[in-house]
Amino acid sequence: MTQVTRRLRLGSVLWALAVLAGACRATGPQGYGSAEALARALRDAGAAVEQGDVTPPAAFAEASAQAWQVNGSPVSIYEFAEESRVHELSAGIDRQARTMAGLPLPWSEQLSLWASGRVVVAYEGTDGGLILLLSGLLGDPLTVPSELPQDPYPPAITAALLAWAESLGIDPATVEVVGYAPAEWASSCLGLAQAGEACADVITPGWVVDLRSGDQNGTAHTDDLGLRVRLAPGG
Repeated sequence: MTQVTRRLRLGSVLWALAVLAGACRATGPQGYGSAEALARALRDAGAAVEQGDVTPPAAFAEASAQAWQVNGSPVSIYEFAEESRVHELSAGIDRQARTMAGLPLPWSEQLSLWASGRVVVAYEGTDGGLILLLSGLLGDPLTVPSELPQDPYPPAITAALLAWAESLGIDPATVEVVGYAPAEWASSCLGLAQAGEACADVITPGWVVDLRSGDQNGTAHTDDLGLRVRLAPGG
């Protein structure tokens, strides 16, 4: 387990989690019919969005491409004429060979790629807050960075911190992440099923997170992005 003793800097991850929670309570991730519709959704969420032009990669040659700065981070947006083309490309992705529809993805291993409606979104980086924000609007990414998202932890770790702090009624800024490690839960209940609860028998990747505030300690289980968090009894 990776051990950390520094106090968590909440910053953009806290903001993105709040945005994501609001989006999920409303309608959840939805398909976007245009790049402009996505830009409006990002601005409605409080993000700063500036647009420019970019040359699309070979896999997206028929798309209209834009280079955005979302909260200062570069994000590429590709708008297609038909939603069916986006589905076709998404179904043809090979994560190991880093190809889509047989054509190489021209980005580094830090790529996060989303497909929603008629748009494909590409972000090369490990800003956990931005990845969480885009995932809240676009759904789960088709690819994820090879390195852990920064700022300073993966979004799921911050989600666990917030859930534990809320359960105790304490300020999240007083909570320390003692340690965290990737996990693979045997069901949708994240290894913490309640008595009589029906859990989907599906392997669920996620995290186990150890937390501390003063003399109080707790453990949380999450899914990969922190959209689901369960707290261990007694924590």
